[in-house]
Amino acid sequence: MHNSYMNTLLKQLRIQSNRTLRKVADSIGIHPAHLSRVERGQLQASPDLAEKLANYFDRAITEEQILYPSRFSGRRANVKDRRHPKDAA
Repeated sequence: MHNSYMNTLLKQLRIQSNRTLRKVADSIGIHPAHLSRVERGQLQASPDLAEKLANYFDRAITEEQILYPSRFSGRRANVKDRRHPKDAA
């Protein structure tokens, strides 16, 4: 189990992209609390969830970075304002 206060690249990316937990979770079909636990490193994402998240963020984050956040915990997400087509509405 990972540190509950880990600031994962996934969380950094979501925040820098100005997306809420609910917006991302609803878009990929999971509960916001589940996404929150994955972001905080309390729960490991399944390969299927990692793929959905990587696709949602247009591959600005890799599945490996989502599946193994502790390997990338010292890095910072570097994201330009990347709007997802579903967010345009």
